[in-house]
Amino acid sequence: MTKTTIALDVDGVLADFNTRMRHVMAEEYGFLDPNTLKIVQWDFNHAYGLTKAEEKHLMSRIFDSNDHFPPMPGAIEGVQGLVERGHDIIITTARKDPANTQEWLELNGLDFITPYHIDLEEAPEFDYLLDDSPKKIGKLRGNIKKQAFLFDSRQNEDCTDIFNQWIRVFGWDGFLDHLDTTGYGS
Repeated sequence: MTKTTIALDVDGVLADFNTRMRHVMAEEYGFLDPNTLKIVQWDFNHAYGLTKAEEKHLMSRIFDSNDHFPPMPGAIEGVQGLVERGHDIIITTARKDPANTQEWLELNGLDFITPYHIDLEEAPEFDYLLDDSPKKIGKLRGNIKKQAFLFDSRQNEDCTDIFNQWIRVFGWDGFLDHLDTTGYGS
């Protein structure tokens, strides 16, 4: 088995960003049932009419705590399985606070992984990337030695891969199944 390096995004791949955002929006704006809030894009001005200052405040609140910030279904077991297979795991995230990211990893049993808070121009090379952002995949295209995978979400469901940059996967089971059936993960 060849040892590979798999880069994983945090929010939307490991951590359930939408659950945390719904919780914060309920606190900030009084939604009675935060589960009814549909998060379909990251342009909060367009989606919710927030000003740049309100958007900055919202993002600050989202990342000021790991309360109501659960892992994505299958993420913890998936990472542990990849590590058991002998793969190197790196975390690539655009989060601003390294301590918050490390705390989330520790709370979820992934404290053996050191996160990289990447400046996209200084990202390391890796064999595979799993991310929910087509924009980030595009920016990291030159760092990916083998394949990028787009973790499907409402925010990216209408995105079209016109440059053949990624393979869309549906959840952690879909990602792991794809690695297994194609031989990428062996």
